[in-house]
Amino acid sequence: METAETVTYPVAFLAGLASFITPCVLPLVPVYLSILSGASFNQLTGREELSAEESKEIHARVLSNAVAFIIGFSIIFIVLGLVSQAVGQYLTQWGFRLVQIIGAVLILLGLNMSGVWKPRLLNMEARFQLQKGKWGLLSSAAIGSAFAFGWTPCVGPILAPILVIAGSTGSKLQGALLLATYSLGLGVPFFLSALSVNGLIAFSNKMKKYFNVLEITLGLILMYVGVFLFVGGTRGLDMLRSILENASA
Repeated sequence: METAETVTYPVAFLAGLASFITPCVLPLVPVYLSILSGASFNQLTGREELSAEESKEIHARVLSNAVAFIIGFSIIFIVLGLVSQAVGQYLTQWGFRLVQIIGAVLILLGLNMSGVWKPRLLNMEARFQLQKGKWGLLSSAAIGSAFAFGWTPCVGPILAPILVIAGSTGSKLQGALLLATYSLGLGVPFFLSALSVNGLIAFSNKMKKYFNVLEITLGLILMYVGVFLFVGGTRGLDMLRSILENASA
């Protein structure tokens, strides 16, 4: 495995963390946990008086369903990694133009995320009307898979460069591992949120004032990557990978 390919894993993990703290994911995590566990918001936060046995049962249900939910969206992202690698095989035939097109798309996504230009098409979000209940683990995994698609307008701009890098790797295994690493970056804080909903709420409240700055920063990074690919094509992709290698050294 080449170094230039290996160093993208920490970048993928950080991209997953960045996806978690986006404004359309972080504030909704308590809602997901409540739906999956069947517990009320007051029960999750300890505001409702519960017996020790009830509290233990709810805690176990939240954790187990959160893990199933994480597995669900991880499967979808890993499949995307496999698909992107398969598509990436065409880079040898249509390399320069294809990478330029990807670069142009990233620039548009960056403009959208930074708020410079927000077309309706890029801001449509799949909504799932779910009733609160005691979901089984398979149901929670299925919901996680569905929300992977529902999150796409929000996490897509961050996920896109990772998919580009996955598509340029030489093996399907590397593409899958890269997206598994991204899923880990998104899943770890989700699991920690299940451990402490109060901690999540406090963190979310602190982050609110930084949401706008975060979106602008991520948008600028996307546009930077997009310009590299649009101007340089496959050469720009190689330069980008070299930058990631030096940054991770």
